[in-house]
Amino acid sequence: SDLQGGLTLPYNGSNGDALSFVISNTGSGTALRGESAFGTGVAGYTMATSSGYVAVYGEASHTGGTDTIGVLGRSFGSSGIGVLGQADRGIGVRGLGELGVAGVSNSATGVGVYGTADSTGVWGYAMASSGAGVHGQGSSAVGVFGDSQGNDGVRGVSLMSNMAGVRGVSANSDGYGVYGQNSGTGAQGFIGGKDGVSGWVASASLAGVSGVNNSVNGMGIYGASTAGYAGYFAGKVYVSGFLEKGGGGFKIDHPLDPENKYLNHFFVESPEMKNVYDGVVVTDEEGRAIIELPEWFEALNKDFRYQLTVIGRFAQAIVEEKIRNNRFVIRTNMPNVEVSWQVTGIRKDPWAEAHRIPVEQEKSPQEQGTYLHPKEWGQPEEKELHYERMKSLRERYEQLAAQKQAPNQVPARP
Repeated sequence: SDLQGGLTLPYNGSNGDALSFVISNTGSGTALRGESAFGTGVAGYTMATSSGYVAVYGEASHTGGTDTIGVLGRSFGSSGIGVLGQADRGIGVRGLGELGVAGVSNSATGVGVYGTADSTGVWGYAMASSGAGVHGQGSSAVGVFGDSQGNDGVRGVSLMSNMAGVRGVSANSDGYGVYGQNSGTGAQGFIGGKDGVSGWVASASLAGVSGVNNSVNGMGIYGASTAGYAGYFAGKVYVSGFLEKGGGGFKIDHPLDPENKYLNHFFVESPEMKNVYDGVVVTDEEGRAIIELPEWFEALNKDFRYQLTVIGRFAQAIVEEKIRNNRFVIRTNMPNVEVSWQVTGIRKDPWAEAHRIPVEQEKSPQEQGTYLHPKEWGQPEEKELHYERMKSLRERYEQLAAQKQAPNQVPARP
């Protein structure tokens, strides 16, 4: 058929000039519109084998408008696609600009940008140190959400030393830098809240905070403090292995002045796993007394030691019969004598027999030349056993504190 101007369709022509076909509309209508009942409305092809050539090019040259669009694609289908980019090997859709690619959804349940792939659905790369490869922001919704049916929902990896694979920052004093929750158990974990790390769990068989180490020289959980507590436990504490310490004791409110003073006592130490039992008994008319011990006494202890002290009288006391069948007998040279007694025994249960400690122990080659308490020996702090670990943690803390004062700048929400 003929259009105004004499063009006959279907039309097929060629030209070697820079522009082969020009249509101009000086009004507000559409310059070129293509419709097809079942095929493609408008198709553009380039046969160039070198880079830099474009099959379909759209340009909005008006600089005064804020919503001018170079290329617009719309789909009215419930599952249609407004703009589709497809590449067998390269990039399907690429955007260059202050905002390279922006996705906007007007639906309350829609998605601004959606990516699907056999490998990575959405991949972002930022060259500036203050930028972000992927940035998500929500006015009241979630900024970034990750969901996986068979792997991690969100995973972060950093190859830079002292940098974090995943970092979370909260500007609210009551917020959390990173918050994790297990919907199956109700367990919750917080990083960067009022406490540095917090964990909460309601199940009796789970742990609020868990640390595991499989290395000989590693640590499941490491805490360090230059002034306060490296670890603070408000409740019962169980240690299944050795508990090694420089000293220890109890600290309570002073019985005579609990509001203003503490009372401190040290533990009694021994090079052996020693249990202590004591009591007070009065001998009978014959000067004898039988001391009954718990039924498990001989199953737990061996190598017994005895001490007897007479109270209130000048009298003599001896152990007449040693411990047998969980009892022993004492005798005094006079009747009705009050005697304070003490018995100690060395543990012989299976765990104790398998884990005797060497009283004197050589330091390992890695530990030689270091001190547990260098200051008390007049040595510099660099000679502390875990100095490098402490130094690394301190530097990391200072780095995080600096980042908190000047957080990374990320693009504003479009």
